[in-house]
Amino acid sequence: AETIAPALFVFAAMENEAFVMSPDSVENDIVIPLPYAALLEPWRVAVLLNLIDFATAEEDVELKLVESVTIGGPALAGMHVETTYSSLATRLDQAREQLKTLLPKGFWLDEYEKDNWPEDADEYMFDITLTLSRAISAEEAGAISTYANHLEMIIGWMGFALNGTATDWQERGNMLYAGEVEVTDTQIKYFADRPPSDIGLAILMLAQILDRSYGISVTNWDIDISGS
Repeated sequence: AETIAPALFVFAAMENEAFVMSPDSVENDIVIPLPYAALLEPWRVAVLLNLIDFATAEEDVELKLVESVTIGGPALAGMHVETTYSSLATRLDQAREQLKTLLPKGFWLDEYEKDNWPEDADEYMFDITLTLSRAISAEEAGAISTYANHLEMIIGWMGFALNGTATDWQERGNMLYAGEVEVTDTQIKYFADRPPSDIGLAILMLAQILDRSYGISVTNWDIDISGS
């Protein structure tokens, strides 16, 4: 429950849907009601599947707390796992194309690529500042920080990954760490040093939360990306 919770809260906020995490136990199972927003698009289901994979990846049977997970609902009728990951791949491509238009003019990703958003996030450092259309209250800043940190967890737990697992990432000597977020009254600052999965979609998801749940637009995108 704790592993998929960040995504459930984020998806709900993206659609301004009220959601309260209320797991229940039925015999040996834990039942978690999902917000409508979590099943709105196939790629969102793929994110949930990645987070479930992270939660159930323990190979030691004695340490494994979750044996299996089932996701059900009318929105999933006829949907296949391959469909969800194909949808996630498409959504990640769309996010990169959108973010390309927000890069500084004449931006060089490296000595070979100009005006491009990287596909391999784990080879780059990201320093991004979003300027907000209005000042936010301390209460709003706290809530927005929570959503930003939820997105950090999703990135760190490889929720947006198309290949590999969190276990693979750790076995290569890496840490499951995405970055740092600072929220002020007029800006959101984000820094990530070689995150384990793509951050582009997460940034756009945060912008959608700002728009749909708070009526705030991003008036300026200050983006700097540097290679290893």
